[in-house]
Amino acid sequence: MREVLERYRMKRSTEKGEIRHKKHGSTHHRLFYGTELDEQCIRQSETVRKYARTGGRTKGERRLVLSERTERAAPALEEYVDEIMRSLKETKGVVIKGGTGVGKSTQVPKHILAHLRPHGLIGCTQPRRIAAVSIAGRMKKEIREEDVGYKIRFEDEKGNRIRYMTEGILLSELKKDPEIRRFSAIVLDEVHEKSAESLVLLRHISGLVRKRNDLYLVVMSATIEEDVMKEIGMYRIIEITHERHPVKITYLQSAPEDYIAEATKRVVDIARNPEGNILVFLTGVEDIEVCHNILREKFEKMKIDMEIAPLHAKLPLEKQREAVSSPYLRCILATNIAETSITIPNARYVVDCGMYKEVVYCPGRNTWCMATVPIQKPMAEQRAGRTGRTGPGECFRIYTEEAYESLKDSTVGRVETENLEHFYLSVLDLEIPFSVNERIEITRDRLRRQNVLNGGCITDLGKEVLGLPVSVTHGAFLIEGRKRGCGWECAVIVAMIETYGNRYEEVTKMLKRGGTGGRMGSRAGREKEQEEKKTRDSDHLALLEVYMAYRVQFERRKKGWKRWKECLDPEMNRAEKIIEQVCGMLSIEKKSSKGRSDVGRALESVRRDVLEALFVSHSCSVCELVGSAYQDRMTGVEPKISRKSLLYFSEKVYGKVIYNEVVEIGLPIMKILTGYEELG
Repeated sequence: MREVLERYRMKRSTEKGEIRHKKHGSTHHRLFYGTELDEQCIRQSETVRKYARTGGRTKGERRLVLSERTERAAPALEEYVDEIMRSLKETKGVVIKGGTGVGKSTQVPKHILAHLRPHGLIGCTQPRRIAAVSIAGRMKKEIREEDVGYKIRFEDEKGNRIRYMTEGILLSELKKDPEIRRFSAIVLDEVHEKSAESLVLLRHISGLVRKRNDLYLVVMSATIEEDVMKEIGMYRIIEITHERHPVKITYLQSAPEDYIAEATKRVVDIARNPEGNILVFLTGVEDIEVCHNILREKFEKMKIDMEIAPLHAKLPLEKQREAVSSPYLRCILATNIAETSITIPNARYVVDCGMYKEVVYCPGRNTWCMATVPIQKPMAEQRAGRTGRTGPGECFRIYTEEAYESLKDSTVGRVETENLEHFYLSVLDLEIPFSVNERIEITRDRLRRQNVLNGGCITDLGKEVLGLPVSVTHGAFLIEGRKRGCGWECAVIVAMIETYGNRYEEVTKMLKRGGTGGRMGSRAGREKEQEEKKTRDSDHLALLEVYMAYRVQFERRKKGWKRWKECLDPEMNRAEKIIEQVCGMLSIEKKSSKGRSDVGRALESVRRDVLEALFVSHSCSVCELVGSAYQDRMTGVEPKISRKSLLYFSEKVYGKVIYNEVVEIGLPIMKILTGYEELG
């Protein structure tokens, strides 16, 4: 056994892997590569790693100078209002094609409300949460505040007339009521992103408009491509052309050796005498942090008064809002989350690295593959379009003009990259015709193994899972937990994965700060926790433990544990909302079935039930120890244990492990694990 353990330790020590072009799989190569930016994308992670870590993370920045420029341009869409309304009255549908800054997202719902006077809600979809929230915030300043609301996953702000929401939320409304009688008008925005949800919505609502006399459909997009037109049908297309302020595009003369050095140099040059905010498009959290630290040091040295703000999907929603709504002169370091729908006031300069990180779900391997890939031409235009709204702008592209010309002409649809389990169940449930390809066939087979499908029909389990705002596997876990009397505990685990899944290292830090065997934060508790760490067998139960310990301590000392409470409150509050919503949907009592105040004993009393619910629901997410490596028993993939997992530090070896997901960044890595069938 000791020999097996030693071989396994050696095997997993190679966890850190390089992204290799060929190793990354044919999916990324087929969809994204084939441009002059390929090599730069392949070298991207190497470029980031060569920079020494120059300080802390991107938070706690001082706020400096108020931006004096707050003027707004009149939306170009105003000239087309009569034409749009006439088309809606005549055919009940219209397609609006227009780039960024024409006022589509805010003005169209407002004019529908004023001209058509619909009796029901006006629903407006956005592909991203931050877009739905920020646009709703802008609209509240233009019409009565109580008339505008938004709904995103696990967050709901009521509005009497207009509701902004993510595409998934509208899809969930369709599942409850296929004719969506609450709504009198639907505005589908940013359909050029071609998500799986938008395809379902387009097909279903286009047919629904022909059945309902009181329903209007507006489809909006920056570009109208042939595959999107097939879904839209015969509606009239109105193209919004408008005189924008000139945007000067600047290219590099030769391909950059170091895109970070080029980008930060350009920002510093602009920041010496800026006329507005700077928006920098980078690939992800890592290069955002590197650029943040470089710029912070340079700004302090040169006495440049400018705030530096990160903007990416891993930030809590409150921080994302702050980045786009701050009144201070600032440099925003963003991922492609800032390409569409989000208005960044007074953005006069754009610095575009020409790359972004794309995560592709590979159903045959049951893995999420992440790679840095070249942008497509529509994305380049969207990025440049972030400026030039209220005055002349400049876009600095950190690549050559030849590289731009080599970019793909159309956007890669998200339906090619997403997990299609909910999409497949939705089209079956709504009886929408669709073509079957290899991805669909693999997805269908997996759903059958999970007992969500029986032949071509959705089972009772599948129908219940379909109504939940979580993955199929997590939905099955919640339902199985309810059946075994540990539904609340399973809801806590799912909520904590939703909240901390991408930041699991924070959970291990919490466990270090306070154990469950002694007083939280006490020396005895910390010492016991260090010993327990070597024998822990479940990240899932660790998430439950942290939440329960936090809750017990907070209930005992409502004003105590100030430091920990201040650190965790936003995240724990989000977890609380998720638990409350999920428990409400499944009629689960919103407290532990065991009712113990001692965390250790409470965990022990539900441990077996939670683990059994996990084993049943995650039957397609199991790896077995074969020789010295773990192998997925369904796909044959050999993933490594994440260094952030508690199992990585455990002295035990398990015959099987259950994982939450496998992410491939060079090598496949299992995240959020539970071990069972201990060996030796």
